[in-house]
Amino acid sequence: MDATRRAFCVSLAACAAGLVGCRRGTSCDDPAQISQASRDLRRELAYVPRTLRPGQLCRNCAHYKPPPGDRGDACGGCRLFSGPVTADGWCKEWVAGASNTR
Repeated sequence: MDATRRAFCVSLAACAAGLVGCRRGTSCDDPAQISQASRDLRRELAYVPRTLRPGQLCRNCAHYKPPPGDRGDACGGCRLFSGPVTADGWCKEWVAGASNTR
């Protein structure tokens, strides 16, 4: 294998490892932290950790519980189901919350 091809393969492997690490590093999405009952309810409510709906985010929903100290990088919670929730998530029970808008 020539040096150019080797460098490309090393770069590709590093990039792939970084992407996997980022995905696994998102503790809000870690199924080990979520009970089966909560997973079932999340599925029923169509919860997604990253929404494509402009303006409808968990962080500005009336059901959202901000993380302690309101750290933007930490997982929040939800009053409808247990387990960690991403601030950028969404479910079909989303309702505007005056106290959580940012």
